[in-house]
Amino acid sequence: MSDHHYSGILQAEDERHALQQAKQQNTSPYVENETDAPRTLAANNNTGASFADVVRKTVQSTLLDEQNKSQMTISNVDEDVKDVKDEDFIKSICDRIDSKVLPKGTMRLGKKIDTRERPLKVTFETEFDVRPFRSRCDQNKRTSEEFPNIRIRQCRNAEEQKTFGKGLERAKEMNKAAKDTRVEYNFSVLDDGQIWKFEKDEQGKWKRDAEWINAPSGNGG
Repeated sequence: MSDHHYSGILQAEDERHALQQAKQQNTSPYVENETDAPRTLAANNNTGASFADVVRKTVQSTLLDEQNKSQMTISNVDEDVKDVKDEDFIKSICDRIDSKVLPKGTMRLGKKIDTRERPLKVTFETEFDVRPFRSRCDQNKRTSEEFPNIRIRQCRNAEEQKTFGKGLERAKEMNKAAKDTRVEYNFSVLDDGQIWKFEKDEQGKWKRDAEWINAPSGNGG
């Protein structure tokens, strides 16, 4: 028997002996610490779950953003008009602007109160249906006095709504300060949360102060 063959037999015997001891001790000879295995598996599972959560939240955020882009909010739409539903009103607008695309749904936003009309949310199939509708409405408002005096804006996501809310609060504070000091200033918030400053000209008409910058630290107030 060669030395190489004899060495192989001894190695096999050693491995069999190690396996028998491991079986008696209910451990694995190939794991330095048996308790490390469950922790490693749990860590891998947690990593997988965390990655899945990130993917799911990203997909949800993307879908919500696409949904917001396919929706618009219309203000100054009469509510509870006899025999006139919101769907019929929107259809009449589509006829006026010669739009072949009709929205797939409408709903009022907020709690119903008697002092004002609630905004009307209109949902289209895609964002590419929203843009021409809004553009044609704006054009008709400029060229026809008979066109309804509606105000259209795109629906906001949570972050955009937060920015808009902050803009409203800041404009409110600056308008109050202008009123208290009897200064002829007025601050208005745009749909994107940006604030514009207006002041009266020599004819007493409000004119935007283009040099005033809407800075977070407060400029021109």
